[in-house]
Amino acid sequence: MRQKIYSFSFFSIFIIFSFACFSQTTRQKILFDNDWKFFKGEVKNGEAVKYNDASWRNVSLPHDWSIEGPFSQQWASATAYLPAGIGWYRKTFTLPQRMQNQHIFKKSLIISLFTA
Repeated sequence: MRQKIYSFSFFSIFIIFSFACFSQTTRQKILFDNDWKFFKGEVKNGEAVKYNDASWRNVSLPHDWSIEGPFSQQWASATAYLPAGIGWYRKTFTLPQRMQNQHIFKKSLIISLFTA
């Protein structure tokens, strides 16, 4: 009798957890690596939504702007003979209504979204 109770308990728990797996929402994957804007240098108010980035370069990710510079002895000790500095990346996109107020993941990076 005890064996039947253990078997029934195990089977019940298995069924409950199986249904819980089916109730999870499915993830939607969207390629987010294309259509980025890049500017090498300081930018004032570059994070502003209405900022005019029309003169910025179009790039796709992954992108490493530091390897585009000239090699120089000046940079030997810190950056493998390549210049260092500041670079800005921007991307403009429209978030579907059904996805607003949700977390969006870019691989291991969480991007915070704020709605107006």
